[in-house]
Amino acid sequence: MAPALYNQSGIQYMKGKATLILAGADATTHFTIYSVGPANNPAVTRPEVPYAGWADVDVAGIVSADGHLGGIHQGNVEFNSDRGYSGLVAPTVGHVAGQPIVVHDIRAGGSALAYLYFGTTAQVQVKVAGGSLAQPNHGAIAVSGLAQVQMGAGQDSSGGAAPAQAIQAQLVDDDGANVTARLVAGP
Repeated sequence: MAPALYNQSGIQYMKGKATLILAGADATTHFTIYSVGPANNPAVTRPEVPYAGWADVDVAGIVSADGHLGGIHQGNVEFNSDRGYSGLVAPTVGHVAGQPIVVHDIRAGGSALAYLYFGTTAQVQVKVAGGSLAQPNHGAIAVSGLAQVQMGAGQDSSGGAAPAQAIQAQLVDDDGANVTARLVAGP
């Protein structure tokens, strides 16, 4: 359908919640998802429309052709799902050049499983931009390939501040060990 909230002639929109798979990634691939709003694209927004400010995504999976990825920036993406997976799943990515990777939040409700998962050798630096990683279903977040998770401030696409929050979840590795204290920094 035509956009009802944006000034974008010739663009067609589809309503729904995204599950994204990026296949064939390599060291030159940069993966970005963002919500359009007055703070990051004022030319297409309308002053009378209130914008949510966060992209609403179930899960993003990344398959690397060579074990590398150029970078990930998803600072106003809220990964959330009540079934299946929620978060980032990239077990074939062993090296991310552009770091830190940035996400706003990851939440699993219902029977969903939360992931922040890379290849075991990746040593990824993650910045959580204003989220808390709280899990509505009280589950842990499965992690792999992380060097650090920095809990920092963020901003939605309407310019609304998202202050840094303390982590409100457990990060658990493939062996079932709670690695939260070892990985998390701030605030």
